[in-house]
Amino acid sequence: MSQILNEKIPFTTVFLNLCNGEFIQAEGVSHVVLNMTPDGNGGFHLVSHDNFHATGTGDVTGSRYVVNGISKNTQNVKAPFPSTTTTISRLKVIAQKQGVPDFFTDFIVHITVNANGEVTAIKIEFDFDCN
Repeated sequence: MSQILNEKIPFTTVFLNLCNGEFIQAEGVSHVVLNMTPDGNGGFHLVSHDNFHATGTGDVTGSRYVVNGISKNTQNVKAPFPSTTTTISRLKVIAQKQGVPDFFTDFIVHITVNANGEVTAIKIEFDFDCN
């Protein structure tokens, strides 16, 4: 296994709080680690881990939010194809103002591409919870 990236990357983004409909402008830092392992058959495995932390403000309530998340992406690739990709992400957004809802999301995506470069499977799961 070879580590090919280990970086802390600042970012700005906008989240939508589906619990109350407000947009949250956020700034933070993402720590990304990417590893690659040859599979011995002309292909390779890529695994990335992303941990991020941000703070932001809601555009309607003015509430401050604390955002924490993790993401793991796994790819198995043989150039140019076939390939499989799986991404699992979890996001936790905590409001700092009483009466403003927190929310949590889980997101899973799996894509399979055959040797002809055709997408043969896409599976998307999304779970959302308001507190």
